[in-house]
Amino acid sequence: MSYQLTRRRFLHAAGAGLSLPFLAQLMSACQAISPGSSQPLSEITWSRGDDLRTQDPQLIAGRMEGEINRCIYDQLFDTAPDGSQINWLATEFSSNPEGTVWTVKMQEGTKFHDGSPVTSEDVKFTFERLLANPEFQHSTAFKDLLASVDAPDAATVVFTCSKPAPLFNLILGEHILSKKSADENGENFWEKAIGSGPFRHLEYVKGEYWLGEVNSDYWKPDLVKVNRLRYRPISEEATRVAALRSGEVDIIANVSGELAEELGQDANIVIYRRPSLDHLYLLTQNNRPPFDNPDARWAVNYAIDRESLVKNIVKAGQLVGGHIPEGTVGYDASLPPVPYDPDEARRLLDKAGVAPGAKIEIKAHPFWFAKGKEVMEYVAGAMQDIGFEVDLQFLEPGAYTEARKSGSYNLALQQGGKANNPCNQYKTFYITDTYGSGYGPQHPDFQQAIDQACITVDTAQADELYKQIQKRVYDEAVEIQLYRQENIWAVRKRVSGFEPYSPDTTRPWNGMSVSA
Repeated sequence: MSYQLTRRRFLHAAGAGLSLPFLAQLMSACQAISPGSSQPLSEITWSRGDDLRTQDPQLIAGRMEGEINRCIYDQLFDTAPDGSQINWLATEFSSNPEGTVWTVKMQEGTKFHDGSPVTSEDVKFTFERLLANPEFQHSTAFKDLLASVDAPDAATVVFTCSKPAPLFNLILGEHILSKKSADENGENFWEKAIGSGPFRHLEYVKGEYWLGEVNSDYWKPDLVKVNRLRYRPISEEATRVAALRSGEVDIIANVSGELAEELGQDANIVIYRRPSLDHLYLLTQNNRPPFDNPDARWAVNYAIDRESLVKNIVKAGQLVGGHIPEGTVGYDASLPPVPYDPDEARRLLDKAGVAPGAKIEIKAHPFWFAKGKEVMEYVAGAMQDIGFEVDLQFLEPGAYTEARKSGSYNLALQQGGKANNPCNQYKTFYITDTYGSGYGPQHPDFQQAIDQACITVDTAQADELYKQIQKRVYDEAVEIQLYRQENIWAVRKRVSGFEPYSPDTTRPWNGMSVSA
């Protein structure tokens, strides 16, 4: 943020009991003023509820890992505000008719933060690292698909797939890593965070902030309008709001509809809204009772009053039946939202042989989502109303990820992003069974259907196959859809150039500026 740090302002801030991170920002702004200059560095600070779990750009496919690493690293392809794909380091791409060989041409003259050129060898290294580390979450899309990566010249990359990959370009959004940095710094080279993106990594203090400074040699010289970016993870909504109102932060993401109405009355704050491409749902545990029985899963479906969730709790979002959004292959408008019918829910539990008082564990990390805690408290109450004894657990991100990976849950809150190319998410949840629901491994025919859809080049045929997969998930209540999200931000008026994105992401590096 930009501050004229006078003695009076500092004493006022200290006396007002403002947070230590904010005082650190004030001191940082003061120290940033160069000798002979009266102008401090401009800085945008943004916040939401979750923190980084790793700084390795490939290990975890998490929201904040992706958001912050996108400040540091460039990609071959990026995402437009509406969720469509745009070229970035790539200038063009093509494939053979079978979709097995993809050729990408790259921008020339781009550089990493250490001054070394970005070439096709770095792209080759980036994707070969994924192939060498199949346990990385980012590797899921490429397992048993990407056979080789070649760099015939400095500005050309050739991806060869072991089978047809008709939407392969849509999974090439990896952060491009520096081969030179890896060669010089060893296995943990990512700790140096040498990217080619619009900001250089300065400092990360877990639970407090991430700080980056502008890459003054960035190949898009007019894109970045501020000198520094700071991200602050603030898990409690009330604390985030107080930080926004006081000017500690400029942008808060993941705002509920109710809070948007309140903050919209503040003369210093602007509300931005955009329908999301993501949906929230309950992931069901199919490896053991009670939810190995589809009747018990449908009981959960009928027990939830989605209209009440959207209108009265989140005050945002949209009721949906299917999970593939409009505009994506496999979208099916014929799948209706499941109606609220608690009597039918109880009947189905009785049919499934689930006795009243049966115990279930529901797990979530609520701070990833607007009103996530309240949503899951409602879900727990709805399960109690139809006869379950519920153990609702709110876990920290690392513990929550491990609980899902190990299958240690009966129901778990999950965000789904099947826009543009559903193949990757289907593979993650039902082929590799990354989050332990068990449904995919129990149904090899379902896994085969996913594999077939992923390699079908004909668009109409692929559309029909994805519709069949989605309908099976719907008919067997494997995923309990809650609602399609709406992305809402609250932004202080001193920020100009803010643009809301349909993907749940904040891009403070992309053309935003601040006034004093």
